[in-house]
Amino acid sequence: MSIWPTERRDTLKPSLKLTAKRSLFIKRPRAIKSLLSGKNKKKYESEDEDNFGIVIVNELTPIQMPNLDLEEIFEGRKRFSKEEWIDLLLRSIGMEPTQLHEREKWHLLERLVPLVENNYNLCELGPRYTGKSHVYKEISPNSILVSGGQTTVANLFYNMGRRQVGLVGNWDVVAFDEVAGINFKDKDGIEAINGNGKFNKVGTVAKSTTDSISNAVNYFKANAQHISSMINMDNTDFMMDIRDLQGQGAAEDLSLSTLIAMTSAALKKPVLTQLAILGGISIGGTINPIEELANVLQVAHDAGANKILLPSNAKKQIVDVPDDLFVTFQIIFYNSQEDAVFKALGIE
Repeated sequence: MSIWPTERRDTLKPSLKLTAKRSLFIKRPRAIKSLLSGKNKKKYESEDEDNFGIVIVNELTPIQMPNLDLEEIFEGRKRFSKEEWIDLLLRSIGMEPTQLHEREKWHLLERLVPLVENNYNLCELGPRYTGKSHVYKEISPNSILVSGGQTTVANLFYNMGRRQVGLVGNWDVVAFDEVAGINFKDKDGIEAINGNGKFNKVGTVAKSTTDSISNAVNYFKANAQHISSMINMDNTDFMMDIRDLQGQGAAEDLSLSTLIAMTSAALKKPVLTQLAILGGISIGGTINPIEELANVLQVAHDAGANKILLPSNAKKQIVDVPDDLFVTFQIIFYNSQEDAVFKALGIE
């Protein structure tokens, strides 16, 4: 859109373009209001003798600039005072600064910070329909607005089943509206809550997998105090969510993983990142052997693991693992269930 005072339209030089635009935006707010009334041609005659001529808009076509010359912006910024530049920024997001107090201007500018500052988290609470989401939905092509307050961890960061990077990896800004009702549908691992020692499982798995989980729960209840005196089974309930992230079916033996997860939840201490837990425990508490270690490690590698918790009795199978696969892992050996728990939690 080109807007020029008619008397000087033929005499303006390129270096004066920004000055002319500043004069229009800063000194003639009524002209802008008139232009946005919806008709293609509008005239505005200034009542101020210091402002010259008539502004005529022959055509108004909304466009999105394909590129931006930052050096031109930097040079043009020098022609504006701080107050004028603030007003220009506010008008660029659809706000009229002449109707705002100083505090309100700064509040609205704060919404723009995530667009230019790395790793900046901002939460704005307020009534609906006050423009909180507008900036992130309409102003920048590099931001995305997630509506409805519903999402998943995989959708945000990385979907291991589809091997797709999530929203955070693809957009400069990820914004949520309706945050008062936001709900992450998936819960990672096991959650410990106030209760009386109950264990609940969510997710459909094979009977052999269910049996291995039951073995781990029984072992944990019988040996919790031996693992750590800080675990209190009398006032804690455990909720386990089982999900097949790889789309290949849940493992048949999740006993050791369940034991480690329950301990992690009870102590509120996270498991080592990118750790694959191999091995299982029997009803009697002995460590079950691992079958086809090379294939299991390949699956772990494809899932993004870089650490392997491995029973010591599997050392003789390492010779069957290709060297180029084996060197991609940090191998952590364990000798007992309790040893596996401590090492998985990073406790020496």
